[in-house]
Amino acid sequence: MPVFHTKTIESILEPVAQQIAALVILHEEGERDGKAMPALDAPVSAVRAAVSNLVEVKEPVKQTNKQKVLSKENNIQRNKRFKGN
Repeated sequence: MPVFHTKTIESILEPVAQQIAALVILHEEGERDGKAMPALDAPVSAVRAAVSNLVEVKEPVKQTNKQKVLSKENNIQRNKRFKGN
């Protein structure tokens, strides 16, 4: 599994990575054994659900990060003004 740089990113991407990995494994097993591939409806639905969840949590995380960046920029500007006076 990939290594993620923050716990937030990990908690968001890990379910997607797990479901895609399971889907890839099913596909590889079908090719290797030469047997008919099992129905992929359930694994594909699991990937779809994980991606939908990713889309749902994206906006709050994006807003939180934007607020943190703006706050940091405001603090930098405030410190520059304070040091300049």
